[in-house]
Amino acid sequence: FFISNPSFSGAFLVGGADGDWFIDDTLFDFKVKDTITAPWVRKVLMQLLGYLILDLDNDYQAKCIGIWLPRQATVKTWAIEEVLGSDASTILAKAQRDVLSLPMKRMEMIA
Repeated sequence: FFISNPSFSGAFLVGGADGDWFIDDTLFDFKVKDTITAPWVRKVLMQLLGYLILDLDNDYQAKCIGIWLPRQATVKTWAIEEVLGSDASTILAKAQRDVLSLPMKRMEMIA
């Protein structure tokens, strides 16, 4: 399974959001960066998790997230449980419900 620029059903909540690729059950983001730091990786992982939260209908049924770093000739993937813990599906489902309950005015501020 491959899809480029997957869109997410909740993208309207933040004024639009799409990822780079879904390959099988992994959402990938392509990043070009000279220096990779732990805070930067954390930020990218939060971006990817944000996309999964916006997948309100769980259309893609993601199990992993990943980053492709062409300058470093590296692809790194993480199971969602590695990032969120063993209750990852419960945490994501709660985040999806919570994001839907935020007032639209506040969502416009986040975007």
